[in-house]
Amino acid sequence: MHPLEYCARVFDYQYKEIAKELGVSKQTITDYIKGKTRYIPKKHLPKLSVLFNGIDPEFFNKEALNEIEQLDVQIAHIEKRSSDEYEEVEVDGEIFNNDPLSTERSRLYRLKDKKALINSIFKQINEEDDTSKKSKIMKQTLNIFEKKGTNEVAALHMFTYLLSTNWGKPVGMNEQDEQFMKDLKSILKKYLV
Repeated sequence: MHPLEYCARVFDYQYKEIAKELGVSKQTITDYIKGKTRYIPKKHLPKLSVLFNGIDPEFFNKEALNEIEQLDVQIAHIEKRSSDEYEEVEVDGEIFNNDPLSTERSRLYRLKDKKALINSIFKQINEEDDTSKKSKIMKQTLNIFEKKGTNEVAALHMFTYLLSTNWGKPVGMNEQDEQFMKDLKSILKKYLV
């Protein structure tokens, strides 16, 4: 999906609204999105950035957005909505800030951080020589993740927990996660000891 199309969907903008902001026709916006015009002219990029709440102007001339960039668009949208819906509430003479979207914004930021961590791990794996110790650890660890069908975020939590403790186990861990951690420990001990 073209980045401009993705942004329009997330922000719930019609193509005619975007066209009006840029001073072009609706057909021109459609041409950008369908790839009939390879690049959106540079003079329109700052306007698009403002329209979409500060999104990086370079996003609009990419072929597609990656997961983290899509999350950036969603965060920009939530922040725009939050500024529109934000209100101060007075209770017993004290003023409180009421931001109904703070939970959603926090969730998106956490998800973005997790995706960035996952991407970083996979990037390191792909850059490693297949015969290195680090590469072997990572590949065997990924095999465990895949075999157990472990959710990638849960797996990263367990992996991080293992590395940050002295091979302990969290209280209340279920049997499947406990087996996963045992398998992971054996790989790490094999290569790290």
